[in-house]
Amino acid sequence: MKYPKLVIFDCDGIITETAHLHYIAWKKIADEELNIFLSEEFLNKFRGLSRTDSLDIILKNDQTKIDLSEKDRERLIELKNNYYKTLITDKNNVKLFLPTIEFIKKLKTLNIKIAMASTSQNSKQLLKLHNIESFFDYLVNPNDIHHQKPSSEIFLKAINYFNFNPKECWGVEDAFVGIASINSSGAFSIGIGEDQQVKAANIVFEDINDLDLNKILETYEKWND
Repeated sequence: MKYPKLVIFDCDGIITETAHLHYIAWKKIADEELNIFLSEEFLNKFRGLSRTDSLDIILKNDQTKIDLSEKDRERLIELKNNYYKTLITDKNNVKLFLPTIEFIKKLKTLNIKIAMASTSQNSKQLLKLHNIESFFDYLVNPNDIHHQKPSSEIFLKAINYFNFNPKECWGVEDAFVGIASINSSGAFSIGIGEDQQVKAANIVFEDINDLDLNKILETYEKWND
């Protein structure tokens, strides 16, 4: 059986669930600062996106076509992030996906390196919140990334840190832009979640509880031939 040398995980939606908190924070900004109503469909629209791209989506979907200065954009992004950071100080607000943690533990027994590739500036704090930072051999610093997902840069940053061939690596994501990022890096992509988000992945699991190492290894071996 052929094993990978490195498995790279996104954070939100894969290790922890905070998408609802991003939505709550952006909804507060939209309500109080822009007078825009954000429906719950935005919860999925924000998945995998940077703060800048998330704000762009809010503004582009508004019929009034609000045009903000760069200074105003930066102010709103900072307001949103400050509110979000208050939400994630409460451990009860941040769900930890235990099946992912068990999956990571299994990979580590096989001497496979573990990395995280999240665009969130707060992802490291989420790991510390649940005391799981030690499970990771490398955390990509979002400040070092110049091109956001779907660019391959963030996944290649992790791959190149270990000097591995992309074909020796797996990426795990739950968002369309994340899967595109993994695929363009040349790594093997594992998608978790709704088909419309992850159907381009090399293997798809509908739910985090369905993660199956043997199924992944079988598909990976065929993909790598």
